[in-house]
Amino acid sequence: MNEEETTASFLNHEAEALLHFDEAMAAIPLEHKQDYLTAVEHDLVPTETDPLRYLKYAGFNAWDAAQRMCTYWQRRVFWFKERAFLPLRLENGALDMKDRLVLQSGYPVILPPTADGKPVILFDRSKLISNVDPVARNRAVWYGCHLMSLYDRAQEDEGVIFLVNLVQPRLPPVDQLFVTRSMWFLDNGIIPIKIKPHMLCSLPLTMSRNEKLTNNIIECISFYMRPTSGLCPDLHFYNHMGEGFLHALMGVGLKKEGIPTFAGGTWSFESVASWLNCQALRELKVDEQQRQRRLSGKTDAKSGALYQTREERKTKNAIHSRNKRERRKRELDQLKSEHEQLKEANELLKTEHACLERLWKKAKQFDLATEQLKLV
Repeated sequence: MNEEETTASFLNHEAEALLHFDEAMAAIPLEHKQDYLTAVEHDLVPTETDPLRYLKYAGFNAWDAAQRMCTYWQRRVFWFKERAFLPLRLENGALDMKDRLVLQSGYPVILPPTADGKPVILFDRSKLISNVDPVARNRAVWYGCHLMSLYDRAQEDEGVIFLVNLVQPRLPPVDQLFVTRSMWFLDNGIIPIKIKPHMLCSLPLTMSRNEKLTNNIIECISFYMRPTSGLCPDLHFYNHMGEGFLHALMGVGLKKEGIPTFAGGTWSFESVASWLNCQALRELKVDEQQRQRRLSGKTDAKSGALYQTREERKTKNAIHSRNKRERRKRELDQLKSEHEQLKEANELLKTEHACLERLWKKAKQFDLATEQLKLV
């Protein structure tokens, strides 16, 4: 099979998967997909929850992908309230000033991708602001995970690298409520990314004498590795910062310029502000391009429809017709099966009716004989 045939086969596979996705979404009860339908009206689904990404995450299980997307929009409404159906971007979108302040503090922050193209996101607990609104903190994490989902490798197994600066001598205990809320939409896959966590634990030289820190480490590790999380994080322990972490993270695939300075790399938190400014400009540029496409009529109204050539439409229609015939055949077979079951039930009822008739006649005869005996 040459390259053109391989590409055509891949496009046909995606087109068929999107059709199955649309059929699965149509079968979901209205009360469970109302928020999704509102997002469709606001033209947010193709750009922010691309069905193909959910299909890839779910192994092209259309029903599973459709349910996850509906749950995504339900939870987005829960966290973002009246701003849920604005574009998820830094400026003039779903994020407000509190959310942007959390991101400016450096929690979370997007690092340069690995050498093989995996996206990397850093959660440095030393950057947490104690008096910040916890809802804003969760929205900032949501935004960071959303950016991760846009990478091509995000739906692969361990396709997203999570770096967590978990333990340092002066860090407070883990805020379990915040982590539980943050991890819920990762554990349940409503943001379609498959993560590989790496926990960085920096230990003091007097570790054996620091009972409080020891308990904190045990609590952190137990919480992140609980069975319900479904995660299998790699733990990196060192009694100093620098070369030890650097060697371990470069072994994962991170480049030195993508590793924070506290772990021996050259990336600095001073670049967070410039990155956010560049990201805001990129988002505004993409928004303008999408607006221009809508005005020129180039945007297809169907969710996920990417195939505009005559041959591709012909293939898509053929697949749709075949699926429709198969669905009608299944429905006909089901009706035939139900007919046979009802027919058998009807015959059984007739048999029982005849039996009851015979018993009724015998009862009448017995009653008549009893009356005659009484007269004698």
